[in-house]
Amino acid sequence: MMTNLQTTPASLNLEQAAIPIQPGPAYHCFQCGAPARGLHAWLPCGSPLDVWADHIAYLKLACACPKASRVARLDEWITPLAFHQDLDAFPTWAAFVEANVRAVRQTLAGLAASIPDEAKALDAPARIVHQLLVGQLPPAEAVAQIRALSVGLAG
Repeated sequence: MMTNLQTTPASLNLEQAAIPIQPGPAYHCFQCGAPARGLHAWLPCGSPLDVWADHIAYLKLACACPKASRVARLDEWITPLAFHQDLDAFPTWAAFVEANVRAVRQTLAGLAASIPDEAKALDAPARIVHQLLVGQLPPAEAVAQIRALSVGLAG
């Protein structure tokens, strides 16, 4: 089942605009709606994006839609993920990498904010991560809350 939300122009802040999202595990092409055959996980390859491997995947598409397969994922929810491709548009390799890392962060924040409330996990660790990703919780507070959870488990 595809959640029908309008696509977001690249100039808008993804954290404040509706984006197309889909719940898994049955996915479809975001362009033509053809059923996909699951996801391929990002394979760590020494890239600076490897730290985001759990949140980057590729739809196994049966259709021929160009550049429609890369997605950001949170649990079983996905949304299209666009990377910058033109290295010449950036002054340095580091700026190019940072732009793509920023794209992952913004897309994940938009995805987290777009998941319907009734579909969000209610357990404490998932709630903390969700609030962190949507900007409702500062990183230091998220760390403090996670540490408090681990102290509670040890005691």
